[in-house]
Amino acid sequence: MSYALSYVLTPEMQNRAMVSWATPLRSRAEKLGRFGVGALGYVVLVGVVLTLLRTDFANRKMLFSATSGFCAAIAFWAVSHKISTARLKRGANEALARQGVVHAESSKQNVAPVTDISTGTTDWRCYEDAFAMRGASVLRSGASVFPVPDMALPAGTSPDVFRADLKHWIEEAG
Repeated sequence: MSYALSYVLTPEMQNRAMVSWATPLRSRAEKLGRFGVGALGYVVLVGVVLTLLRTDFANRKMLFSATSGFCAAIAFWAVSHKISTARLKRGANEALARQGVVHAESSKQNVAPVTDISTGTTDWRCYEDAFAMRGASVLRSGASVFPVPDMALPAGTSPDVFRADLKHWIEEAG
């Protein structure tokens, strides 16, 4: 089986793919588990703070200062993360705009993408995973992602079958 696909990636799809590979399709149980661990951690933290206040080991000014410093550090991290993510997305979107239409031939041997600015052939050993994202299948190679819109698939080909073929080729190339 091989696939000859032509598509244009949207900045929105590229941006979603860039941040989705770290936690693809977490289940509801996993989300509830994370919430439970966070809630338990909060309860333990409040218990420790109350115990410190009752034993006179820490006073209110010390706890206020520590809490203020912690909050400032979190705020600094959040702002710097937002700025760096925006820069990364802006750079990726600028490259995406130059790329134009993607014509990709995917077969058991390799992936051969051709765009307005590049031509290449990539062996399946380059990829670690193929996973689902809303409206697309995504190939992951290290920190790089290559989304393929579901709308680009040939008529009659389901995204699940396409991903299964991609995963099979990646595993086979080992």
